[in-house]
Amino acid sequence: MNMKRIYLLYLLLLLQATAGHAQDSSQNYILTRTMLKSDTKSYLSKVVYYDGLGRPFQTVNKAIENTNKKGVSLATLQEYDAAGRETKTWLPAVITPDYLAPASFKSSAPASHGNDSRPYQEAVYETSPQNRIVKQYGAGADWHSGHPVATEFMGNSATAQLRCTRYKVTSAGALEASGDYANGTLNVTRTTDEDGNMSYTFMDKIGRTLLERRMNGSEALDTYYVYDNYGNLCYVLPPAINGNISTDNLNLYAYQYNYDGCNRCIRKKLPGTQYIEYVYDNSDRLTFSQDGSQRALSAQNWTYYKYDQLNRLTEQGLCTNKVTTSGTTVHIMNYYDSYSFIGTQGFTGSNFSTDTSGYGKGALTGQMVAGINGNPVWKAFYYDIRGREVKRVESNAMNGYDVTTTSYSFTNKPLTLTHVHTSGSKSLTEVHTYSYDYADRLSKVQHKLDNNTIVTLAEYTYDDLGRMEQKKLGGTAHSSTYSYNIRSWLTGITGSKFTQTLAYNNSTAGYNGNITAMGWTADGDSHSYTFTYDGLSRLLNATHGAGRFTEKVTSYDKNGNIKGLQRYGQTGASTYGLIDNLSYTLNGNQLNRVDDAVNASAYNGGFEFKDAVKQANEYAYDNNGNLTKDLNKGIEEIQYNSLNLPKLIKFKDQSTITYTYAADGTKLRVEHKIGSSTTRTTYCRNVIYEGSIAKYLLTEEGYVSLDNGEYYYYLKDHQGNNWVVVDQNSNVEETNHYYPFGGVFTNTRNAQPYKYNGKELDTKKGLNWYDYGARMYDAALGRWHVVDPLAEKYYSVSPYNYCMNNPVNAIDSNGEKIVFVNGFLGFGSPTGGSAYWGGTNSSFVRGAQAFLQDKSTYFANIEYNYWRSSTFLRNLDGYNYAKENYSQLINGMNSKDVFHFVSHSMGGAFSEGMIRYLEEQGWTVNTVFHLNAWQPTELYGVKGPLRVDATITNDWVQGLSLPISGNRDIPNADYKIRKKSTKEWKSIHRDLIDDGDFWNINNEMSWNDAMSLIQKWIQQNPNIKVNGN
Repeated sequence: MNMKRIYLLYLLLLLQATAGHAQDSSQNYILTRTMLKSDTKSYLSKVVYYDGLGRPFQTVNKAIENTNKKGVSLATLQEYDAAGRETKTWLPAVITPDYLAPASFKSSAPASHGNDSRPYQEAVYETSPQNRIVKQYGAGADWHSGHPVATEFMGNSATAQLRCTRYKVTSAGALEASGDYANGTLNVTRTTDEDGNMSYTFMDKIGRTLLERRMNGSEALDTYYVYDNYGNLCYVLPPAINGNISTDNLNLYAYQYNYDGCNRCIRKKLPGTQYIEYVYDNSDRLTFSQDGSQRALSAQNWTYYKYDQLNRLTEQGLCTNKVTTSGTTVHIMNYYDSYSFIGTQGFTGSNFSTDTSGYGKGALTGQMVAGINGNPVWKAFYYDIRGREVKRVESNAMNGYDVTTTSYSFTNKPLTLTHVHTSGSKSLTEVHTYSYDYADRLSKVQHKLDNNTIVTLAEYTYDDLGRMEQKKLGGTAHSSTYSYNIRSWLTGITGSKFTQTLAYNNSTAGYNGNITAMGWTADGDSHSYTFTYDGLSRLLNATHGAGRFTEKVTSYDKNGNIKGLQRYGQTGASTYGLIDNLSYTLNGNQLNRVDDAVNASAYNGGFEFKDAVKQANEYAYDNNGNLTKDLNKGIEEIQYNSLNLPKLIKFKDQSTITYTYAADGTKLRVEHKIGSSTTRTTYCRNVIYEGSIAKYLLTEEGYVSLDNGEYYYYLKDHQGNNWVVVDQNSNVEETNHYYPFGGVFTNTRNAQPYKYNGKELDTKKGLNWYDYGARMYDAALGRWHVVDPLAEKYYSVSPYNYCMNNPVNAIDSNGEKIVFVNGFLGFGSPTGGSAYWGGTNSSFVRGAQAFLQDKSTYFANIEYNYWRSSTFLRNLDGYNYAKENYSQLINGMNSKDVFHFVSHSMGGAFSEGMIRYLEEQGWTVNTVFHLNAWQPTELYGVKGPLRVDATITNDWVQGLSLPISGNRDIPNADYKIRKKSTKEWKSIHRDLIDDGDFWNINNEMSWNDAMSLIQKWIQQNPNIKVNGN
């Protein structure tokens, strides 16, 4: 390729190139400028230099131009081997000027990384035409010294580690085992991590995963996947099955699925629960569902779903049969396009107004969300000309309203957010102001409450590599600095009131990212832990530096359920010892009883497990797997609402805790009746009431006490645990010290309830549960009490496990969700949703899950009414779809979770609209795959995600949307992959989906190279260096 200076610039920018930041004219390059303001004077510049073969070899994010602040130029270097494959990928380094010859870059790069001799990642390939990576070295000399991620490719055999049982589904739907697969009939991949831990993946010849075998030393933990003759996943057998496929064992441990003649899942059974039934209409839309708890109440108790002509959800609730929506109880009602609902029931307050601008066309404009055991929440949404939400009005649980207005920057980041809260007893107005630095990164958050003085909540500065270097809270209240290793893993937080150090490979040797040692000082009180793990990265020992607060897991079962736990703590005024020596008795994954073998108690009512009873059955569960009894806490009954959230907790002494939720899962109120005392806590967005008195106003970095108007700030560790609370004058109000599984082993002045992971801890009546939103967590036991909403993402472990039993590195949760967005329903694609992609367990979907290393999926079901609809309108439709289905999209996720998108045809622009909305809400979208995008040259998206433009070069359907030039390229794609289809003309448009081999990267060389690069990028750039469930 003979490519000279190619500019992707707006016309006006041609007049504004500055000689001070010129590109190297001897190189081929593409210069891209991203505007930060509408005046075209503020922008970010990126230059990609290409070699003579058109391969990118150096990328420079240039020093910021036209600004008073000095930016730095960051460059990365890519090396290739003789076969044209990526080998060494150099970490970003500071350079001057804006281009360095590769040799000069290599000599100067170590200075940006503590003079480490190997500031690059390296891939080693097998010597075969398939060009598969067999070793992947992380950046850093320590990792290059014999600590790669190694991959081996082999076939199955009769040896213990390579044998695979052959399971099949009979015509009646039963599961059978029929010996082992014959030698050499399966493809086996063995992966060895940096610490020598091995796992195996067995796949058949059409790319389906049959077995995942994880090794814990010499112990094999097997998860089997069993398909029917149509390729539908019918059974998943977790390690606890261990070859026993009796009906009882399957009901306790297995995931079971049934399908109709259209390959739609009509029944699903999770381990230890009763089945869930699904009913669809002729458009494959879910119309009715019923879980085990609903069925226990009445065989006629169903959840229903209604849609409009554009397939948008308009109504959801409960009904009394699965044929017609009779006897309905409406839970959610959605309004679109206009504000004609204003003035109807619930929308009569003066805060609700009719908008005549027309900007709400195609958007969710109103919503009624029923209060389960409470009053409904009424909401209205208002937009600007760019489709951004600029105002939201919603009623609250204190018979008032919360009105939020937002203004945005040119790059769609919030500049101001004004929140007016009213109730019968309180009215307040808060204004958040957001400032950004020269690189459009958040630099300052300010807050004003009513007519009080503006307070700077936080100021952020970044190092030369773009990592947060310092955070100042409350102006002078507290300042923290952050340090990192060459992998950009956090190694230290330093401040006057809280300091933390984290070790990975520089204490006890460990290279796979697990923290091996941690030290901290909170308000002068210092402690430390050293950690050991098993071969599955499950925590074994957390040894306290002084031996006083050690926590150990003495045994796990094959599904990772804790079977034994020891905990040390304070036993007297100056004595320490073993306070818990627990043994767990299980029925499947569910608790039956817990016994404590020691009599010593924690001093002064401190944290511990309290073994209050000695009975055969101390715990019980309902048909959905929710805990209904905990006799050790004196809980005789727990009732749940239709969302599997607690409704009522009843204690033996008749004390109760009552919860009120909205139908979308938002907690509205908690009432504690303990003896003769009743307390009521009400949640109105970030305003927290105790009784009728507004108590707290939560902020980004802490809270405001509404008793005295003082600001308080949280000092957090690497996981967001609140260790210290300081006031605006830097006085310490509270300190907390945590066991690894979240128990507070010592604290001073319990001033506020938000503790471990920043979650609210309810200690009343000895409950000691952390509220994570979707479920409650019991730190004394180190497990959840309800099934993980994302249990099907983690087939190999118990749905009650907390963070894969790795609480030091993980938070709940580092979920990643793959969103599939279908294209136009035609050209071989008769239906949307999962069926568009061949079903939830097709080779394409399973391949995506394996490739992206994630099993959680969401299938958008879109029907495009206008075959040649514009990119702009589909982008807007996608934005509104994400808003309307927001709760479903983020179900089971938290703010550190990330999304991946896979779209086809018209789904390209639609998915970009969804991405735009999700990123406005603060979510990270990691990678986007656009397959045969419709109108690809008009497809632009927000900056951030890695984008892959994959296209069949002879796709005549896509050709109908191309410009006269025939250009098929998506402008801001990071990778462009091209393939010619050999299918008949009717099947070309769907070839990438139906081929079944898209993700296996075993095709022609150019395809293989590109997909290898993408997968390597995904592996090397996780959103957060932890994972959990």
